[in-house]
Amino acid sequence: MNPGHKSFADYGGRGITVCERWELSFANFLADMGSRPSPGHQIDRVDNNKGYSPDNCRWAVRTVNMRNRRTTVRYGGKTMREIAEQTGENYYTLKTRARRQAWTRDT
Repeated sequence: MNPGHKSFADYGGRGITVCERWELSFANFLADMGSRPSPGHQIDRVDNNKGYSPDNCRWAVRTVNMRNRRTTVRYGGKTMREIAEQTGENYYTLKTRARRQAWTRDT
């Protein structure tokens, strides 16, 4: 970990680490995770408050990965994008409605 790195506060500063097994060799990582299923897949942490390890990582497409961020707001366990997709409502209309009607966010 490098406290001088620009992203340190978002990772190392929060205690996000890479498991020792993966730090030892890429072969260990590959044995645990397998090859990337497609060029569109990225490594994703299931729980963003935990580190990179076999029990907390998965391959995910970008849209799934982007919805799994600390800053993503959820309403009833769903992101605004998910609600828009499921209801057919315009994302920006829903976003405005949520703000005006003070929808309750998940904690």
